[in-house]
Amino acid sequence: MKSRVHNSPNLIYSVGTQVVSLKAVQGSHGKTVHPAGAVGVVVRSPVDRQHAYRVRFVDGFEAALHHDNIMLLAEYKEGHINDPNQVLPKHGLFDRVIYRCVVGSRAFGLDTEDSDYDRRGIYLPPADLQWSLYGVPDQLENDERQEAYWELQKFLILALKGNPNILECLYTPLVEHKTPLAEELLGLRGIFLSKVVYQTYNGYVMSQFKRMQAHLRNHGEIRPKHVMHLIRLLLSGIHVLREKHVQVDVGEHREALLAIKTGDMNWSEVEQWRLRLHEEFNQALEQTELPERPDYERANAFLVRARTTLLISWRQSEDNQLIWRAAVERGWSVERIKGIHVPEIVESRVVIYMESMFAPTIASRLGLELTQLSDDWVPKLPEEFRLRDIRLTTLGDIAQTNLPLFLKPPNEKSFSAKVYDCIDSLLADYGPTTPVLAAPPVSWSCEFRCFCLDGRVRTLSPYLRDGELSSLEGFTATASEMEQVKHFTERVLLDERVEFPRAIVIDVGIIVGRGWAVVEANPAWGSGIYGCDPNEVLNVLEKATVTAHPYPLVFATISGSHLLGFPSSDSDFDLRGMHLLPLEEVVGLRAPKETIERNIVQDGLEIDLVTHDVKKFYLLMLQKNGLVLEQIFSPLVVHTTPEHAELKELAKGCITRHHVHHYLGFATTQWKLFRKEEPPRVKPLLYVYRVLLTGIHLMRTGEVEANLLTLNETAQLPYIDELVERKLSGAEKGRLDSVDVDFHEREFERLVNEMKTAADESTLSERPSAKDGLSDLLVRLRTGGWKKL
Repeated sequence: MKSRVHNSPNLIYSVGTQVVSLKAVQGSHGKTVHPAGAVGVVVRSPVDRQHAYRVRFVDGFEAALHHDNIMLLAEYKEGHINDPNQVLPKHGLFDRVIYRCVVGSRAFGLDTEDSDYDRRGIYLPPADLQWSLYGVPDQLENDERQEAYWELQKFLILALKGNPNILECLYTPLVEHKTPLAEELLGLRGIFLSKVVYQTYNGYVMSQFKRMQAHLRNHGEIRPKHVMHLIRLLLSGIHVLREKHVQVDVGEHREALLAIKTGDMNWSEVEQWRLRLHEEFNQALEQTELPERPDYERANAFLVRARTTLLISWRQSEDNQLIWRAAVERGWSVERIKGIHVPEIVESRVVIYMESMFAPTIASRLGLELTQLSDDWVPKLPEEFRLRDIRLTTLGDIAQTNLPLFLKPPNEKSFSAKVYDCIDSLLADYGPTTPVLAAPPVSWSCEFRCFCLDGRVRTLSPYLRDGELSSLEGFTATASEMEQVKHFTERVLLDERVEFPRAIVIDVGIIVGRGWAVVEANPAWGSGIYGCDPNEVLNVLEKATVTAHPYPLVFATISGSHLLGFPSSDSDFDLRGMHLLPLEEVVGLRAPKETIERNIVQDGLEIDLVTHDVKKFYLLMLQKNGLVLEQIFSPLVVHTTPEHAELKELAKGCITRHHVHHYLGFATTQWKLFRKEEPPRVKPLLYVYRVLLTGIHLMRTGEVEANLLTLNETAQLPYIDELVERKLSGAEKGRLDSVDVDFHEREFERLVNEMKTAADESTLSERPSAKDGLSDLLVRLRTGGWKKL
């Protein structure tokens, strides 16, 4: 199989480019004029890679050399670094193909009996290649089979640019191979369609037009194939703009396009059709409902998910093998971990699946958190879900209790979970303070393991029948049993009295003579899968490993549109808060990380997290900064501590009449932003009114209120509800097609004057009074209070 890879597969070197000859250059007499490795300059470039370059060497000699016989001088100097052809044999990149489809004439519906099968697709390189000196090949090619595969990131970039060849890959009905990751991408293909398609398709149309002109100029005739593809691209582009969908098969236009290809349609008729289609293309752009830009954020989130590294135990268990195979099928990289050794993970999302003895330590060292339930989660369940008395206690307490009892460790598997008649050995080995879950013995007729995500069972499997563990072949259950398990488990999870993390494993079963009950709950990242679907298990594991904040948080609240009362369906979540740097980082020589910024994409939503160290945050509070006050008093609390409550009291002493300057400046900035855009957006206008009303309310009451709807209950501005409704029902960057700008300018000026008057009449103090209290709280936190956070 003749295979090769390209970093720039379609690049034509321009005139003036320095190149190196990869073979000896011969003169007209057949003798070598320049050896292989000679440096020359391109003095004439070909129209495509099938024709030769004209290369001039230092002595003035010129030779015709094809693309495969020359190399860029810069690349030649690098040797094998960034040379993708060196990595193909080692990494077996053709085995990393996640998507393969048929495009070209057979997908267009323009094929004949002798038409080739043009296969295109995507490959996902392993993580070690992405981080290596060799780089990642943009494209793999197999000439014998007419195959070409783009590297995933390159494919996504081209799709975001509206590349017709790429979009046709996503929409062709002729799909030969797709992994779950590729299926996910196909489900997202609409995110790549935008008005950018018009420019990109026009560029390809012009390219076909130039080819047509070049052939006419060089050969005295028009090549029908170029004309046919020009018309096909116009038809396709029009359809995309009108229908928000790429129609690959030409359908009703098949006969007319084939007539162009065979020369049966005269040129004047073709030219009239082309000009008419250009007009339709322009009209389609004016009328299209496609967004201005593709959804870069969701495309990036998909790429991050694809570039995932699974950390899995080195043990060769059946569970590990199943999870490993499922991860490889998704295109993930897999690192087998022994002990608490932490590998170098670069620009990769990490998912963890291993023993509870090691997983938390590894997660902590990577700045991650693992979701898990509190030790007393099962005891706190409503009795109807337990059907027995369960309590969290200690071995010392159990020693004073009548046995037998069923005992199990609440977290780590430190000792066997079973019915104990005597605990002397447990006391000797683990001590009286060891926590334990205790329950009276009951008989279970069956037990099932459920991997759950967001309150739903994603996959389940029986693992015990009449007290005996099932064999690998015994992980079967009737459809009725499976439905009962799913129904009961989801009833537990959806009960408003029950709290749980997004990703968790719950074991349920039937207590003889009583009915369905919760057996226990376990962290997903450390649970055996029995007969569960490994792919669904991975979906749960993805959410069981989350990015942690590197420092203890004093508080974190939701700000932005959600706090202000007018989030759109695609609004991101703005999390703001305060963290505490450890003393050694503050007093050390290295510059401390006073501000932490994280951008996280979760379930297609962008979460923007920004926190400041306590000292920096306190200094902002003592200035005329209204935003930090709004963050402190936000009712949408994600994380809080007793120090947060103390901070709220101190923050009241930071409010002064001079905060009016913050809100006047902020409102003016938003008004300028509203006026400079055409057509204007609804969001800046809402911000104008929100800022003005917040400032007026603060000057009059000394209270921080950021929600526009709440503020308008007092202000009674009749136009606010309509503006908010337009924002709520539209996109985050929705436009106002018709708006009375003069009216809103008068309202802006009126409310500015109202705020100034409120400030003049305000009884608020001239300067903050909370400086000493903030200083005391800062010292307490720095010198030991962090241990409580």
